[in-house]
Amino acid sequence: MEQQFEEELTIKLDDAVSTLNGKESWERITLREPNFAEVSDFYRESRKTNEHDAMAVLISVISGVNLMAVKKLPIRKFREAQAYLLGFLNYFPTLENGKTE
Repeated sequence: MEQQFEEELTIKLDDAVSTLNGKESWERITLREPNFAEVSDFYRESRKTNEHDAMAVLISVISGVNLMAVKKLPIRKFREAQAYLLGFLNYFPTLENGKTE
C-alpha cells in the first residue's frame, strides 16, 4: 500500500517567532513536499554540520521562515515540522515484480 502524504502542513504557533531584529515574525509555518534540490541540499548540509541544523535549514527553505526564527521554535513544533519532512526524506515506493505501484 502506497504511503499517503498531506500536500501541505500548517503548524500554528502559540507565540510568534521572529528574526533577531524583530522586524519579521511568523505565527504559523506552512510546509510542503521538498523537491530534489532541497533534499540534496539537506543531505549536503547534514554532512557539513549535523542533522538538526540541516533540518532547521530545510524547514526555513520550505516554509520561507527566517532561519533564526526557525531556531526559536518550541521543540514540539520543530519536531512536528521535522516529522512531516522526514516522511518525504524516508519515503521509497514499494516494488512489485520490479515495478512501482
